[in-house]
Amino acid sequence: MSVRLWLDGGPEGMTIRRAEVAARRPRAVAALVGRRAEEAARLAPLLFSLCGSAQGLAVARACEAALGTRRGRP
Repeated sequence: MSVRLWLDGGPEGMTIRRAEVAARRPRAVAALVGRRAEEAARLAPLLFSLCGSAQGLAVARACEAALGTRRGRP
């Protein structure tokens, strides 16, 4: 799976504005669009039963990359 995210920031956190995904389960990925970045990272493991932890980490890293940050670093 390949994920590309475009995020918008607001007072309540980042929201996924647009997502491009190359996946075999595009309907599951579409459930992440419009969610806050933190919520998407929490939901991804629930949507993908195979390697859910890895999928959750991938979404979190994609959000960090879109923000230009890494966890623990500005």
